[in-house]
Amino acid sequence: MARWRLTSSAPLVPHVADAGDRAVGEFMDPVTVWDDGTMLFSVKVDVTLREGVADPQGATIERSLPHLGFDGVRGVRVGKSIHFELESTDASSARREVDELCARFLTNPVIEDASVTIGETTSSPVG
Repeated sequence: MARWRLTSSAPLVPHVADAGDRAVGEFMDPVTVWDDGTMLFSVKVDVTLREGVADPQGATIERSLPHLGFDGVRGVRVGKSIHFELESTDASSARREVDELCARFLTNPVIEDASVTIGETTSSPVG
């Protein structure tokens, strides 16, 4: 099991993507390799409500925008973006672990989709 640490998160994500869409989040070669042979991957998970699920926050924002002078904005959806680093032996193992993390902890798979991007990190090994 790889170790991971949360580095930041932000509350708004403007798009929806399917968790199984491998075109989103293609692997890149990691930069950091630990002494034990594991690599450190940078991971970004964008979580959004599935199409058809009511989004009251998005609706509230959409109704407020004309009052602020932003006419013509439609289809506002609110989500969350979670960024962290993950130690894993290779890119496919990292992807499997992130998919499991999404299914078990980061999303509600009944009403939410996750778009995963796994890429390079420039962090130095800690410890």
